Amino acid sequence: MNGGGIVSGIIGGVIATVLIPYIARRVGTANVPGQLGYGPLAWILAFCFLAMAIFPIAMTLFWNHHQQFWAKAGLSIGFGIAAICSFAEAALVRGHYDDKELTLYTPWTGLKRGSWTDLKSIQRNDWGGWYSLTFRDGTRIRLSRLLGGHLSALQKAGVREF
Repeated sequence: MNGGGIVSGIIGGVIATVLIPYIARRVGTANVPGQLGYGPLAWILAFCFLAMAIFPIAMTLFWNHHQQFWAKAGLSIGFGIAAICSFAEAALVRGHYDDKELTLYTPWTGLKRGSWTDLKSIQRNDWGGWYSLTFRDGTRIRLSRLLGGHLSALQKAGVREF
């Protein structure tokens, strides 16, 4: 029995565990004061998903590798959906914050707006990698830890520890 796959998985998990918090701290403060948005990392991720979606198709067409059709179809569809979602996130997620309010637009939930004076709670979700801000009117805005400027917005909300 070969344990190479298990070792590779463990190494990948350790790298991700170290890399994600580092990236989250680096992108947390806003490059442009008051602006929220994804940077180059989201575009790189989207292009990687696209490459992974195209690779099984290229194997079949250019290298005459016609076995395991359903596995390759599943990989192409899965990574294709991930690529579409990642491109949508990178291109369309935008936000703004100032001393009075937070505004965030995503293709999934539309435009959401909340006033800092109406902020009811802030919860950190380590599994999902976001901060959930709940306002008195029931509006919930989730700020991803990979969203550029999220720490600066949380500082406007009065959060001191991240």
